[in-house]
Order: sequence, then structure tokens, then C-alpha cells
Amino acid sequence: MFYRPGNFSIRLGATKREEFDEGTMVFSIPPTNIFRHPNFSSTETSLRNDIAMIKLPIGITFPTRPVKNATIAVIKLPSVSAKKKTYVGENALMSGWGQFEEDGDFSDFLNWAINPVIANADCQAKFSSLGLDYVYNGSICTSTSSLTGTCEGDDGGPLVVMGSDKKYTLIGVASFANVPTCIDGYSGFARVTFFLDWIQKTLKK
Repeated sequence: MFYRPGNFSIRLGATKREEFDEGTMVFSIPPTNIFRHPNFSSTETSLRNDIAMIKLPIGITFPTRPVKNATIAVIKLPSVSAKKKTYVGENALMSGWGQFEEDGDFSDFLNWAINPVIANADCQAKFSSLGLDYVYNGSICTSTSSLTGTCEGDDGGPLVVMGSDKKYTLIGVASFANVPTCIDGYSGFARVTFFLDWIQKTLKK
């Protein structure tokens, strides 16, 4: 069962859960500013189109030049020409506030990890062995062989890769993780290139 949320707050630039960093921006977001994918579906064993967008109540002005240690910045979307790119073998950076293990405490600090992107076929085999139909064309997965990966509380977090221009591109949005350990297996994300058309359409609303 899903419940329509009331207003909630978003903090931009935060790196600590209980404290406000200098430059942190806080916004109250009404439900009308939440755009969930119209074909989202979730059951105990299946997950599809697990992606949503949030519209801020005001625009954000960014500095024209890079700022050292800045915690708020623009993230690039993949180009249309990259729709068929798999990113397999590339090292991708993920970040979040989630647990370090199932039933553990949530992190007080923003954490990050770098893991390689793996083929969907390998990821699908892993989750299928657990009886979970999570992986499809709209998914992208990373290996957690480095003993770091997404866990409970990391959902919605970014998966990014650095391009030759030294800028990050958003390629995934945290969606599901290997259980029960969260580290012994793979992390799953909504594949941004798969949803580019919907993202561009929603940006115009």
C-alpha cells in the first residue's frame, strides 16, 4: 500500500544528517511537486520504473566558476547518443545515507563508494536466484566486491561516472540492493538512459 505524502523538506548541500553545513539550502516541497513515473510498479518480488523527480519551489543560481569544496552543483544527464551505452566495466561513484548492514543504524554522514558497472545478465542471474524479478532494461547494476554498496536508506541516491571532461554524469538512481548483507552481491539502480525521454518531458512541467 502506498500513501500520498504531505509536505516534506529537502536539504541541498548537506553532508551531515543532524547538522547544517555552511551553505545548506532547505526547501518545503508540496506533493504537487513530486512526479513519480506513471508506470511505476512494485510487489514483493518485482520492481519496475522505480524513478521519480522533484521540482524545487524556486530556481537555484550556481556560480559560473567551480567552487572549491562546494556541496551543491549541477549534474549532467547522459546525451541522447548515449542511450544504448551500457557503461559495463566503468567505475561508478554512488553516495547515500543508508545503513552499513541490514537492521543497522543509518549513517550520520554522507558516505560514498566506487564500484564497477556489471552486465545486466549477471545482475539478473543473481537476483533471480533470490526469487526477485528486479532487473530489466531499465536497470543498471554495480558489483559490491569491494564490500561497499547500497543498502536500506540509500534509495534515490545517485550513481555517477566521470567523463573525459572531468565532469560527472548521472547514470543511475539507487533502487534495490542485495539482501541480507547489502555488500555481498550487487547494487541495483534505475538506468537513467532508459528514462531520458520521460525525464526530458517531465522537466517541462
